Amino acid sequence: MSYRYDFYVEDVGSESSATEIREALAELPGAQHIELVRASQQEARVTLYVHEDLLPWVIEEALMMSSGSAHHYCVRWIRAARPVPWKDPGSLVVPEGMEEPGDEGYDRPYRFTPPTSIPQALAWIRLLAQVRRGEVVP
Repeated sequence: MSYRYDFYVEDVGSESSATEIREALAELPGAQHIELVRASQQEARVTLYVHEDLLPWVIEEALMMSSGSAHHYCVRWIRAARPVPWKDPGSLVVPEGMEEPGDEGYDRPYRFTPPTSIPQALAWIRLLAQVRRGEVVP
């Protein structure tokens, strides 16, 4: 089973930023396929397929940690994890019926807010490191 995540990444001003985003997402546990399409000069739409059901903050943290500079990417969620059958990237299709009525919560935009304190930020970084090492399963 695969999981599909749809979201926008803001502040993607160059091709190097897009490459940076692709590389950060490719390092996520179970990453299978990444589609990144520039929606505007500063924004890209991303569809991510992974083997594991990841918490949205794990994806956001990966993007925040991807840049060695003071560059911060903002994530606006379209849809969090949805189980979908995996097909060859050339024939990716979301099966009919996956869009069930009453799932409007996935379509509401979400803006990530960074931690408000140093201890909270350090706790998130430690947890992300444990997830990447496979010590903790989200």
